[in-house]
Amino acid sequence: MKRPEWVVVNPNQPELCVALTNNKNRGVKPNAGGDDTSANAVNTRIENHYGQIARWMPADGDHTANTVTWDLFCAG
Repeated sequence: MKRPEWVVVNPNQPELCVALTNNKNRGVKPNAGGDDTSANAVNTRIENHYGQIARWMPADGDHTANTVTWDLFCAG
């Protein structure tokens, strides 16, 4: 995942958003832990210079839930 910079909880809906900055090494080399850095569902572009916003929605609208669904809300 790209580097998280900011997280906000929506006061009107059971969701939160996280702003993720760019990752110049996406698809270029493994991270420090040796993990694969190829493009994937949340990191859809290799050369993403402007980051993106991911949105998380807790199961049944309950912020104490153990599971969430998510989507890529916006890509820069």
